[in-house]
Amino acid sequence: MLNPKISVIVPVYKAEAYLCRCVDSILAQTFKDFELLLIDDGSPDKSGEICDGYARKDSRIRVFHKKNGGVSSARNVGLDNAWGEWIAFVDSDDYIENGYLATLNFVEQGTEVIHFGFKKETSDKSLYNCFEFKQPKLVPLERFFTKEYFSSCSVSYFFAKSLVGSIRFNENLKYSEDRQFIIQVLLHTKSNIQLVNNICYIYTYNENSATNTKRSLEHCIDDLLAFQNIIEYININNINVRHSVIKYMYNLFVDSFFMMYSMCDERDKSFTYVAQKTIKRINSLSKMSNFDSEIFFIIPSVIYIKYKIYRLLRILYYKIKK
Repeated sequence: MLNPKISVIVPVYKAEAYLCRCVDSILAQTFKDFELLLIDDGSPDKSGEICDGYARKDSRIRVFHKKNGGVSSARNVGLDNAWGEWIAFVDSDDYIENGYLATLNFVEQGTEVIHFGFKKETSDKSLYNCFEFKQPKLVPLERFFTKEYFSSCSVSYFFAKSLVGSIRFNENLKYSEDRQFIIQVLLHTKSNIQLVNNICYIYTYNENSATNTKRSLEHCIDDLLAFQNIIEYININNINVRHSVIKYMYNLFVDSFFMMYSMCDERDKSFTYVAQKTIKRINSLSKMSNFDSEIFFIIPSVIYIKYKIYRLLRILYYKIKK
């Protein structure tokens, strides 16, 4: 299918148990002008065969088989081969309601990024709105980087392919690769970001997914490296970014790092050294630091205790709230 309106990219790995649900939900869309790219990431089960079976039945589907390299490398294959005017990402263990792609019917002229919410399906199959915008609106980039609007989930965006250009997911990261990709793409937009009250994406519970995998010290470092990569990218490409945006990103990544740090059981000096070195590099590039990162250089255990207490209080709060 040449020149479709949107390319939907689905990385596939060990997905035979839920792949049909995902693909069927995409094929059931009321908006028909799309292509579906199924990227078989060297899956050892029958996922590749299932993909090929769908491609034989629907000309809108193209299948790519590759050696296993992770979700980022699979998405990058999709980006390299996408023909659509727009790009969307769907994970193979998730599914979408039939109005998901219909958002494109209401896109404002000149818009390069569409952002929407999603629902979560719990282990008992119940649904709840996890992230949503009550009212559609256009938001300039400098106002978009707030807790109210920004999301680190690539599945909650449609990107104009022209905006993505040569930007790709960082295949060296196992964590925060979505966040790095999203921010690097967003930094190039010259138009307002369109927020829509679409919550047709269903993010499902999968105990084996990266989201539900126990955090490791390597995940913590990846969070810092992703931000360092973004700052280096800004500097290399001479991108003009407001101080408020850098500040938001700094707090977003550094707080995330310390929160994950408090969730890890192991502690070793080599990890702390690498983390401190990375934060020092970030501080020098961004010309910014915060109180917690300064304390981390002096007494790392204080930050560990602070965020551990904070996390426990949050857990207690939500238990009481229920």
